[in-house]
Amino acid sequence: MSAWPSVRHDDVEAARRLVLDTLGMRDSWPEEQLVDVTGLSPKRFQTVITLLLSEGLVHRQPPLSPERPYTAYHVSSSHVASVLSDDEIADLPSEALAVLAHLAQRADTARRISSKLSLSLDETGRVLALLQRHHLVTCRYVGLLSIYHRAS
Repeated sequence: MSAWPSVRHDDVEAARRLVLDTLGMRDSWPEEQLVDVTGLSPKRFQTVITLLLSEGLVHRQPPLSPERPYTAYHVSSSHVASVLSDDEIADLPSEALAVLAHLAQRADTARRISSKLSLSLDETGRVLALLQRHHLVTCRYVGLLSIYHRAS
């Protein structure tokens, strides 16, 4: 018995591929834009995004600040195969290098990283998404907290 009896399996797979392909186009997508760009109905989108979240292929970023009062999604770093060389790491933006140095000392939340490094929460979120895509940072979810770690 299917969890979505009124939806054909092929339709779910096609929508799943569409959402993953769309997510791969940018670092992070606000939920409302992602629904609009994919053309999926809100109900279909919720079905697909819930499936992708449960499979670990997509991560949800909760609203971080008044500057970014929306839920955003990005592809899980385990889904995107990209590991940087030491030279490529050195070429990362200075904010990314500062976040990496901070996480080498201790695991932390985006809010604390933002505070410690005097970055906006929105910028911290973009930097963390970039670092996750390159397997330099991992994230562990503890309740509603996202704890970021320097990948080993």
